[in-house]
Amino acid sequence: MRYPAERKEAILKKMAPPMSMTIPELAEQEGITATTLYHWRKQARSAETWRDACMNAKADAVQQG
Repeated sequence: MRYPAERKEAILKKMAPPMSMTIPELAEQEGITATTLYHWRKQARSAETWRDACMNAKADAVQQG
């Protein structure tokens, strides 16, 4: 199954601070296998998307705080 890029990005943001949800938690919440989520995280980290998501999440937390 293919997932829209927007959904993947939203889920990756949940893995990043400040939410820092675990993959098993997200798998249950989102109905996506943990294997898929681990793969997405690996892809994101190698593509620097992971760092961008973390930076954006921190900036959002500062603005909300």
